[in-house]
Amino acid sequence: MTRSWLLVGVLGCGLGCRPGAQRCGELRDHVIDVRLDGVSDPAAHRAAFAQAIGDDFVARCKDTITERELDCMLAAHDADAIAACGRR
Repeated sequence: MTRSWLLVGVLGCGLGCRPGAQRCGELRDHVIDVRLDGVSDPAAHRAAFAQAIGDDFVARCKDTITERELDCMLAAHDADAIAACGRR
């Protein structure tokens, strides 16, 4: 019975499931980390970059990004790869 519910959840979700606030927060932090990679003293720039992304980043993420896209973005190691995940 448990396996049946798992299958229904996976199939019911399909490719269009939306991530929650926690996962979108992880993406925000990852985007900041990627953008600050190689910057001298990244801690000094972290708050400014977080402000530039905006407070509504998590809300936009929850409304527009699928779990599949988010997984791709979290695995990406540079800004071009992150952007490419949203175009798939």
